[in-house]
Amino acid sequence: MTSVGAQTSAASAPAAKPARIVDIDDADPLMKQAFIRARASLNGFLKTAESGNPAITNAALRVVIREGDVQEYIWILPFKRTGNNFSGTVNAVPRLLKKVTVAQTVTFTRADIADWMYVDTSKKAMYGNYTTCAMAFKEAPGDIPELKKRFGLDCRR
Repeated sequence: MTSVGAQTSAASAPAAKPARIVDIDDADPLMKQAFIRARASLNGFLKTAESGNPAITNAALRVVIREGDVQEYIWILPFKRTGNNFSGTVNAVPRLLKKVTVAQTVTFTRADIADWMYVDTSKKAMYGNYTTCAMAFKEAPGDIPELKKRFGLDCRR
């Protein structure tokens, strides 16, 4: 279960501009497939993210954060791992959650992870981000070429 930590200082705030929160329907079949793909490849992502390769940037985890019956899927960047326990910085302004703020540290478990992503600057390519691909495919398939061009996201990977 995701828990909320103390507010982080400005010095430890994420370098990237906070992400925009999008609604994720976790009952949607395409989204369920995105979660399965992300979780099945999580070990490989963690190995890559922790490799120390300077070409690997913006390694992030999308986690579900819950407050009672309310939940949001939020990108965490940066993050660190200790076994199956994780902590990291909220990289979005929550819309529904009241106890979570951007730049706040949260702790979570592997079971809370719904997606992952990173950019390989040497290949000018984004990897993972399966939930975004699922949303774009269903809601705005015409946006996929722009995502590929702008971020190097390839939803076939």
